[in-house]
Amino acid sequence: MSEAKRNRRKLVNKIVKATAVTAIYGAVWFIIWLLLSSFLEPIFRQFPTLSQQFSTLYQVLAYVSLFFSFATRISEGTIYKYILIIIRSFFIIVYIFCSTNFGVFTMNFGGLNFTVEFIPLLAILVAINLLSIAGGIIQAIEFAAQTPEE
Repeated sequence: MSEAKRNRRKLVNKIVKATAVTAIYGAVWFIIWLLLSSFLEPIFRQFPTLSQQFSTLYQVLAYVSLFFSFATRISEGTIYKYILIIIRSFFIIVYIFCSTNFGVFTMNFGGLNFTVEFIPLLAILVAINLLSIAGGIIQAIEFAAQTPEE
């Protein structure tokens, strides 16, 4: 009975720690949102659809980051932590491609069409996340190769 109680206590401690860290990350994401929205307010007033798109993209990124933060913290000490790291990096790659229209930003100003290509920056971001995936795989292999402690 005491073993089950001890395991339950460990799980509760993990959940409390993961919740606290995720709450701090959530506060940081909220502060960044407040700063960005106040900084970009003049642009958003002229282009209301841009405001809605930016808001949606930011919220998706913040919510998914908070989920992966919580899930990674709670799965500490298991192989699932490394699987979540790999999935998070893969999600960020897909998200960057989808949210940036594959590195091409186009905006219409009346009769003027404004296009910016930032494909090299996109390639750098993808390379960083591919390195994160490789690191997660190496860490998972190292974790699996360790002998269990008894």
